[in-house]
Amino acid sequence: MATSTWLLLCCLMLTCYVQDSIQLRLKNIIVPPLLKDDVESVILDCDYDFEDTSHDGLVVKWYKDNGNLLVYQWILHSEPRVTDEFENYVDVNYTASDDPLTMYRALKFVRPGVELTGTYKCVISVYEGEVEGISKMVIYSTEDKFDLILSEKNQTNKDRLEAMCMAEGLYPKPTLDISIGQLENLNANVRFAKMEDHKFNVYSHVTVDKKDLPESAIIKCTLGIPDANYTVFRETVYYSGSSAHSLSTSLIFLMGQLLIFAASIL
Repeated sequence: MATSTWLLLCCLMLTCYVQDSIQLRLKNIIVPPLLKDDVESVILDCDYDFEDTSHDGLVVKWYKDNGNLLVYQWILHSEPRVTDEFENYVDVNYTASDDPLTMYRALKFVRPGVELTGTYKCVISVYEGEVEGISKMVIYSTEDKFDLILSEKNQTNKDRLEAMCMAEGLYPKPTLDISIGQLENLNANVRFAKMEDHKFNVYSHVTVDKKDLPESAIIKCTLGIPDANYTVFRETVYYSGSSAHSLSTSLIFLMGQLLIFAASIL
């Protein structure tokens, strides 16, 4: 009985020793959380330390979408490889250090677009074990166009004012709000269209009775990208008591652009 207990203790001590000797350690994962789509390049780094671990069987892998899509792989003593989907983005010649055991650990994207937004995971593995790190990157795009358009109309013998906002080329999905003076519960109609380049076009409009408006009212469109902490607005003043209101020639001209935009989201 004593012999069996002694053997069990020896096995436990040996197991603890083996586990403690595996000290492959992820020092840091550096993934920019937010950047604009006009940068020339971005580097995702995954620094590690072998400490007392053997580097035999070293493989570095980068995945997108939390491990569902392989982007990049480097096997020690081999050239880095990139999957077909990302070959136009990755600089395979980039080195993160002069150390031959870590030089190809990082992922360098060249001219990254919004389509590279996602959750990235680096996995460092050797024969004795592996470590991994996960981080999210958002690449955002601000508007190519953003307009506020006013039009007057007569519906069921009521004089009405329609305020329309339109914006193009945004990512991630934006928000678009319309305010007219102090009026509440405007019930704006908002539509989104996701384009082939992954960016969004957005259109919103609201119609109010002119009799409900004060003599002058500030009409404001607020465009935002919540994930990028980005906000911009357009505003004008509408004078309901005079024919000399804010329907300028330039705004009327934009009506043609609105029709083209509306056709793209129908």
